[in-house]
Amino acid sequence: MSFDTYVIDEAAARADISKMNQAVQHLNQARRTVVQLMSEAQSMEGQTGQAIFEKAQELQYRIDRLIRQLQNSGALIQRTVSHYQQLDNEHAIRIRRS
Repeated sequence: MSFDTYVIDEAAARADISKMNQAVQHLNQARRTVVQLMSEAQSMEGQTGQAIFEKAQELQYRIDRLIRQLQNSGALIQRTVSHYQQLDNEHAIRIRRS
């Protein structure tokens, strides 16, 4: 029977999650700026304001999607680390008992 070895670097996982959280902060700032642009575009007259609003709204949806994806990725990394920590603990208990 062969065993696969997986090495989970907790420090690297924390660093990745931290970088993702920083990216989410930047994206939230960008989102606030886009929302402000949308508000200003609504007060404009003519088709230019409407065109700016529509493009900004598309950008807002994309930013929201990126934020969700980063948050989901961070949560997945955390669950994966926790899962393998649990497996390590279970294996350590079995080894000590044998």
